[in-house]
Amino acid sequence: MVSHKHKFIFLHIPKCAGTSIGETLNSHFDEYWNYSGFKIHHDDLTEEMLQEYFVFTIVRNPWDRLYSQYKFRPWLNCDPFEQTVYNLEERFESAYGKSVRNIPEHINPKLDNAFNRANWYDEFVHIPSQVEFLNGKYNDNMKKISYIDYIGRFEDLDNSWKYICQKLNIPDIPLPHKNISNGDKDYKKIYTEETKDYVAKKYSDDIKLFNYEF
Repeated sequence: MVSHKHKFIFLHIPKCAGTSIGETLNSHFDEYWNYSGFKIHHDDLTEEMLQEYFVFTIVRNPWDRLYSQYKFRPWLNCDPFEQTVYNLEERFESAYGKSVRNIPEHINPKLDNAFNRANWYDEFVHIPSQVEFLNGKYNDNMKKISYIDYIGRFEDLDNSWKYICQKLNIPDIPLPHKNISNGDKDYKKIYTEETKDYVAKKYSDDIKLFNYEF
């Protein structure tokens, strides 16, 4: 989400309360007709904008985030969690009918703007780690992490949101609960030692940079 008028950029990482934050900011500033759909992950950004604007994001424990992803999508949670964890890329490719690992050459030149990237990659931005997402995987390949002014935490969302409101000079507007995943909220109950270790390796960059533990 980019506001040129108010000079802020919200880097909406999937499954990190982004829709709740984005829709709330949108309703307050009234800059977008609609804040929904996969195009919200594909803003057209420049280095100049990243340097000049207030850039913020929210991160989440990667074990919890992956489990939330699993619970949210019926075509993922129709199978046991363990099967989905080990075959996440294949499940997404099957759901969207194309592969992100072998992009046809004739498609590449068309990925030169946010609209085209969004139409090609669909929801594949949900697959990479949060670090990879912030560095533009399945998007623009821009390394944005070094430009981020504030990294809030899903686990401390109320305080993170209060700080964002202060920085944007807006009232502390209550956040709605959007895109809530169904099922048990305690991710620790669902993991085996094997899946726990697998996710630790798969998202090791998130764990290291954001200092998360199981």
